[in-house]
This record gives sequence, structure tokens and C-alpha cells, in this order.
Amino acid sequence: MHYSPEKHSVDEQNGAPTVRCLDHLNTQRLCSTLTVFMPTPHEIAGLIEQAKAEMPILANTDVIQAVARLNPDSFWGVRRTRRSGTAIVGGFVAFLMLNEAGRLALLSGTLDAANPNPEFLSGQHQRPAAIYVWALHARGGLTPALGLVMDKLQSPTYRRTDFIARAATQDGVQFLQVLGFVEEKTEAGLVFHHYRRRFGQIHEGLGERGGWQEEANRPVVNTKIVHSFEEFMQIIAVRSAVYVGEERCPFSEEFDGNDFSSTHILGTVAGEPAGSLRIRYFADFAKLERLAVRSEHRGLAVAKDIVNYAIELCRTKGYSALYIHARIDKIEFWSQFGFSRMDTSSFSFSDYEYVEMRCTVTAHASPVTLGLDPFVLIRPEGQWESPGILDASRFRRPAMSAKVA
Repeated sequence: MHYSPEKHSVDEQNGAPTVRCLDHLNTQRLCSTLTVFMPTPHEIAGLIEQAKAEMPILANTDVIQAVARLNPDSFWGVRRTRRSGTAIVGGFVAFLMLNEAGRLALLSGTLDAANPNPEFLSGQHQRPAAIYVWALHARGGLTPALGLVMDKLQSPTYRRTDFIARAATQDGVQFLQVLGFVEEKTEAGLVFHHYRRRFGQIHEGLGERGGWQEEANRPVVNTKIVHSFEEFMQIIAVRSAVYVGEERCPFSEEFDGNDFSSTHILGTVAGEPAGSLRIRYFADFAKLERLAVRSEHRGLAVAKDIVNYAIELCRTKGYSALYIHARIDKIEFWSQFGFSRMDTSSFSFSDYEYVEMRCTVTAHASPVTLGLDPFVLIRPEGQWESPGILDASRFRRPAMSAKVA
């Protein structure tokens, strides 16, 4: 980790750094003066140029831009607003979102942090195996904005992922210790600083500190896009148990002919199918529907994790307008994701009353769109950042070439 130092608080009795929990940094007092944002490639270049005077061993700008394109959550700019109202962009925080192969490569010393292999990195909608603190440059009172970045990384995609850092200077070591990182040595003899996260679902009423309530024993909910027939059978099992079994919905009404034109999200707990949701896509909006959680897994935030995952997927596909049919007793649940009731009358189907709700989400920084590498668009749904099975064939000599006039 490359770090530009600032002063840290110190315990007056023993001279040791005062340890602050990385996941509970106080951001309330920062919001009026500091903000974090996803910079454009041009803004990234400017921030890197500013930092190189103090951090000459930074990765090349084009490498950093490529990592940010792969996963925009990897790079956050820091902006401070003066009392006069003028804004100063003066820092950044950069991460490598590592998949399991990347985590192992890092710990074994085979990961080239100056030019990381994209095969070691996770996309924005994928849960990483480890978050490597790549670089931090935030001088002049901007370091506290790290707390604002942490707020961004406490979404279901990132909140249970450990942080790993490797300090390049003694100042960097002290800074990591302040944040609760623990020095560890790998089997390869490399020294890293490790911040372990053991978090459950979000809790309200934490006062000014904010953050996540620790629940070490809470089962992990894994969410994914269905890609196989076996996974689709698990979707059917969940919805049959909930809608057909519990709510006595006729089978033909639950499985309504739209399942083969939808994307399905599966949530599992300890390998068991726990919840599901499907998404259908229209011209200018995406419709979330058929959210179901098995009774034995309710109370574990399965539904929240699945909905958040679905929203991120829709954003990645370029949708900003989301639409649902909410049962009237579930309006409050959907409201927490930003959905609001539309000015229309309620209606009924399958023996329940529903209302229309919609929400507008912020545009994705790097949506899947025309103009990308054509191989991106033939990769498995939701796995656009990782080489797919057809990528391996791109360098084979084609059996037939077409002439284009």
C-alpha cells in the first residue's frame, strides 16, 4: 500500500496510536465538507499526476484507469468544499478487489500489484475474496474521508470481505495500526496487515457512529445469477415452498410462462437454497418480481441481500428505472430500497392486493453497453469482467472468414 502520511492520534499514556475501527469511522461531522466520488478517467489521470510527486512508485495511470473500468468501486476521489463554496479535489483511495485466485496470488507474492492481471480481479457486482488497499493519497485534512469510502464498501457485495494491506513505509504501518489492522506473516514469509470483518445485517439506531453491528455467528448469504439447470431447480423449489406451499397460490399462476425470459437471482445459506428473485427487462425499465425466502431462513437478511444484488445487476445493464408490484403488506420493505408508490389504484391477482412502486437509481459508472470488447457481450450473464469460455477461442484460426465489402 502506498500512503501519503498525515498525523495520527496517539494515546497520551503509552504513546501508542489510538486504534479506531475501520468499519465504524465517524462520518457524520465530515458530510458538510468532504465528499467521495467516482472520478472519470480524465480525473483519475489528474489525481495520479498530483500524487506522483510524493508517491513515485505508483502504478502507471493507464493501469489504474483499467482497474477502475473493470470495477469503479476500486477508485474513489476525495473532494473538500471550502467555506467559500469552492471545491478542491485533492486525494484518492484505491483498492484491488481480488477474487480467490487473486487473494492467493497476493499472499504467495505472485501478484504484480503494479500491473495486476484482470483474471485476479472481481467486477463491481461480484463479491471479492479480499480487498487489497492499493494506495491512499489524501493530504491536507482529507484522510478522514476514508470513513466515507468505507460507507460505500458496506454494501452486501463488500461488507463481509476482509481488507489486506502491505505498507510501503513506517508511516503506512502506523496508519494501518490506527485503523485496527493486524500484522501477519504468510507461509511465503511475506508481511501483510490484515483487517478481519465479521459482520451481519445492518442495524438502525447506532447513533452518531453509524456502521454495522457485529454478529460473528450470522450465516453468510451468498447471492448469484442462475446459470445452470440445477440452480434453476433450486429457484423452483424455493418458490414452490413459499408461494404454492405457504400461500396456496395455484401452480399455473406462480409459474406463469415468464421464467424462461427472465434473469433469476438465487440466495443460498450454507449451500442450501434460501431465497430467489427474478428480473424481466423492458425498453426503459427493469421489473423485479417473485421475491421469495424460505421460512427457515427469514430474519437473516436474505431478502435484502438478494434485492441489493438485483439492483446492482440492473444498474450494470444500464437501467436506472426499476419497477415492482408490491403486496400492500410489503410496501415498507420495498421503501427501504428507494421504491415509492405510484399514483395509481391498487389491484389484485392470485388472491392478494398489490400496488405499483418504482424507484430511480443512479447511473452505473461503467454499464454494459455498445462499444465494449465484443467478447464482453458473449460472456455469461453478470460475469462480464472475467474471461468466458469463448475468450479462449479468440486466437484460434477461424475455419471460415467472411468478406466485408
